[in-house]
Amino acid sequence: MKKLASFLLILLFMLTLAGCEAVDCATCNDTQKIECNICDGLGQEKCVVCNGSSKVDCFYCDTSGRVTCSICLGLGKKNCTSCNGTGSIKTYDSKTGKWTYKTCTICSGSGRKFCTYCGGMGTNKCTCSLGKRNCTQCTSGKIICENCNGTGKQKCKDCIKRTELY
Repeated sequence: MKKLASFLLILLFMLTLAGCEAVDCATCNDTQKIECNICDGLGQEKCVVCNGSSKVDCFYCDTSGRVTCSICLGLGKKNCTSCNGTGSIKTYDSKTGKWTYKTCTICSGSGRKFCTYCGGMGTNKCTCSLGKRNCTQCTSGKIICENCNGTGKQKCKDCIKRTELY
């Protein structure tokens, strides 16, 4: 009976020790957190959309920095508003009492006039910066690390294994 009591006492002591978390984790020093292995503890990763540059190619101007003029549709000239693009203006001659056509003085009879919106170039400067736009997926080329939710820390795998044993 004495041996059984001693055995039970030792068994109870061992079970108590097994449930005790007094053993230090060499990996995390019992903080249960370690540096994130994806972002190296920074909490952020390089954006894959812009490759960390925070800029993407502009789809409006196809990286040229210029877009087709919306007024002249890239021609550099537009229909003359005085003659509606005909090159002549219908006028009434009061001396003869007849309608006649005279060459439009605004467009010199061409029916078209210089596009002032684009300066006759047919293109305008795009609102982007030299063919690049800000990336809409990140801030400064970085995104929050999904592995650690931006904390820079992740759960210690050794502590997780140790708690699973008990």
